[in-house]
Amino acid sequence: MEVVIEANAGDSAFLSASEKREMIDTLAEMIASTIEGASVTDVHEALASHNITPGGWRELVQRKVEARRQRKGSDVVSATDSAPVTQDTPLPPTQTPTTRTWECPNCGTQQEVVDARRSLRHSGTSLAVRIFSDTSPVGCSVCEGVISHVR
Repeated sequence: MEVVIEANAGDSAFLSASEKREMIDTLAEMIASTIEGASVTDVHEALASHNITPGGWRELVQRKVEARRQRKGSDVVSATDSAPVTQDTPLPPTQTPTTRTWECPNCGTQQEVVDARRSLRHSGTSLAVRIFSDTSPVGCSVCEGVISHVR
């Protein structure tokens, strides 16, 4: 199967194998981020499965997530029956969100807001998620309070 991107004038651009792989990986990361407990591997396996109905990949991913949860649940039950287990791997450090000062263009009030792009960039999140995470503030509490009282 050849991936083709249609342009405005009917031209088409063919993707190289590495570009196809990168595009599929990015798509799998985005899909996995929308399904609680899903991994990129789950999505890749579901999309690569040839014996599913159109749209059935979602159900396949969900079954993989549920199976993993059941295995973890049975691991916890078996672990409680045996001697206590010490945790060998340290937990990753919690990422504190990066903030920046934002000035309202209407009233000039300055507020500290979370800089989602910078926080995501430092968290190792994929480029596709960072691009779609534009969270620029559009109003402030002072202006919104004034506007709601005027109405």
